[in-house]
Amino acid sequence: MYTFNWLVSRKVDLAVFFLPFFFGVLALWLLQQPNTAASVAVFFLVSQFFGVGPLHLGPAWKLLSEPRIYECVVGTGRRRIFALSLLFGILLGVPIAYAFYPAFVLAVFIAFTIHHLTAQNMGILRLYYNHGAEVVPERGLEVATVQWAAWFFSSVFVYRTALLTGLEGLVLLLFAAVALINCLISSIRYFQDMTAKARSKDLPINRAAILFWCVSLLFLAPLAFWGKSYEEGIMIPLVMHWAQYLGLNWILACRKQKGSVEEHGHTSKLLVYGIGIACLFMTIGCVGALGYEYGAFGQYGKAVYDLVFGVILAFSFVHYLQDAFVWKFSEPVLRQEILAYLKESPSSKSASPVEEPGVCHVR
Repeated sequence: MYTFNWLVSRKVDLAVFFLPFFFGVLALWLLQQPNTAASVAVFFLVSQFFGVGPLHLGPAWKLLSEPRIYECVVGTGRRRIFALSLLFGILLGVPIAYAFYPAFVLAVFIAFTIHHLTAQNMGILRLYYNHGAEVVPERGLEVATVQWAAWFFSSVFVYRTALLTGLEGLVLLLFAAVALINCLISSIRYFQDMTAKARSKDLPINRAAILFWCVSLLFLAPLAFWGKSYEEGIMIPLVMHWAQYLGLNWILACRKQKGSVEEHGHTSKLLVYGIGIACLFMTIGCVGALGYEYGAFGQYGKAVYDLVFGVILAFSFVHYLQDAFVWKFSEPVLRQEILAYLKESPSSKSASPVEEPGVCHVR
């Protein structure tokens, strides 16, 4: 027995979680054009999909502007001092570290990025099982399938782009083979678990969740097989990730404002934070890129560009840190302030104000 239980609705889910793939393909195509590669500034603009990338950084700051979430994440007293020190430490330390050890910082950044994208997919996948009367797969198996797939595609990417030969190449290929085998085994057990539960408990299997599971499984396939570099390979997954993040926060903002005209500022605040961070991020990047491209900084051009790029990396690291704590649903406050709204059942129209993409219904 099967059912189609969308996270919000068919239109919203397709617009947020599936159709952005085609925007990612467009971004990759633009990134591969000769005119894009010939200009540092144009390459930066396209790699951020004209501001969509930094736009998705804003919602995390918007969530921290809510007093209960801020107090839970940042804390008070010594904990707050530590959190703020860590924040400024990243913003100052990453640019300095990148200036002296760029390859190491980039390697760490890529690893964190891949983990960040994979973790978000696993979180969204779990949100699909919020209807009660349906099969809920074993969480460990579900996580294993997605993580092993990520390891496989990442290994293929490193092997393909690093042009490894000899013993190093053989070890990496063996690891990729182990990851692929484990992914296949976990996937088989995953379906066996769902089928057994469906038969024993007479519950339907959610096809919408299975569809998103397939997306999560193949999420990093473009990184492994498309593009000549990391920037090209990660473009499609990044665009989809940005759309997912913006969509989730839009859903959250819309649901938080339901039933209260006084709370109508939620979505407008979301836009303010998103656009504000995006403008700051893009301004810093464009000034550095244009200055380097046209020699505005003279003999210090390369140093200034590296500093700007380091600052951009630092903002991204801060975002990863924010999400690790803001979306930590083991905290009761965060379950009340975030998870409770995202897990509202869309089966009841009176319970959910999100009915169409980009439309907030205040009741």
